[in-house]
Amino acid sequence: MNHGPNYWASRLIREVADARRNSKLFEALAETQSDQSKAELFRRISRNEAEMSERWAEQINSVGNNQRRPWSFSYALYTWSARILPPHIVGRSLRRRHTRWLSANNDLLNDPAVKITSADTVDALNRLSEDAADHGGHTEHGWLASQSGALRAGVLGMNDGLVSNFSLTMGIAGATADASTVLLAGLAGLLAGALSMAAGEYVSVKSQNEYYANLVRWERVELSLWHDQETDELAAIFVAKGLEPKEATTLAERLMDDPEVALDTHVREELGIDPGTLGGSPWSAAISSLLAFAAGAVVPVVPYIFSLASTTAIVISAISSLMALSAAGAWLGWVSGSNALAGAVRMALIGTGAATITYLLGTAVGTQLTT
Repeated sequence: MNHGPNYWASRLIREVADARRNSKLFEALAETQSDQSKAELFRRISRNEAEMSERWAEQINSVGNNQRRPWSFSYALYTWSARILPPHIVGRSLRRRHTRWLSANNDLLNDPAVKITSADTVDALNRLSEDAADHGGHTEHGWLASQSGALRAGVLGMNDGLVSNFSLTMGIAGATADASTVLLAGLAGLLAGALSMAAGEYVSVKSQNEYYANLVRWERVELSLWHDQETDELAAIFVAKGLEPKEATTLAERLMDDPEVALDTHVREELGIDPGTLGGSPWSAAISSLLAFAAGAVVPVVPYIFSLASTTAIVISAISSLMALSAAGAWLGWVSGSNALAGAVRMALIGTGAATITYLLGTAVGTQLTT
């Protein structure tokens, strides 16, 4: 897509401002570190960001030293978290954030100097993440893949627990002023939802693993029955990846000499499955889902445990639930490297919408029952 000069000018202004803000962020993070080697890595990234901002500023005439981006929620979140979390945790989150930027702005890497500076920033973030030997972040990605079932279950469980039980308690509260009834319904929703989520996750991941395991077993059979055809198939895959036909055939034949290596290669290349992890642990997914759902679902119920007045309990339940939803949304945005504030607002709006609808429906039903 061709863009006019105004587009590039406004984009460079934004990149200059963002890089300057990032430079200040990493300098602030350096000040939080007692380990001077970690502090120097943060300062190294700060210098890289400052260098890129100045390089882009040279390309446009409309950028002055006073150009800056507004204060951001993520800036405050990172500087706060760096004071209480280990550097490698913060480093991994910052690496995901930087990776997202690189993916979205790949065209800017056409400048050799920007490419060198970006690579140095990635190296520093890898060292902060304690993954210095893994320049592409594959170690972490492999761990995430192996834990994907538990992580997905935990995220879905927390979200579902908050939204569903918040909606349930608001619906019952709209129908009746009896706090004990709301409490009973909330606890029942917590228990039923947590067990249902855990059972569903266990069955889902277990079934997926069994399906993948069957595919792996059948692939082993194919390698035994049709060795030559499977060799040609593997060579074709390598050709599609860019190897010359002769090189692809030689590599395929060498891999096929070892049955276990051949199986592992075919399963990964042909089926897209990691034979070492398959779909993750069903028990981890089930337990993560149960605990996460319960942790989210208990929040809107707590005010009713203390037998507060109906209106007071509703207000406290709503405020605490929205705070929890916002915190969960911000956390998800932070760990994924996206905008934490946007994640917080999105989760709060979803919860508010669901709870409002059920409260109004509960009020309507309660009115009909009492007339």
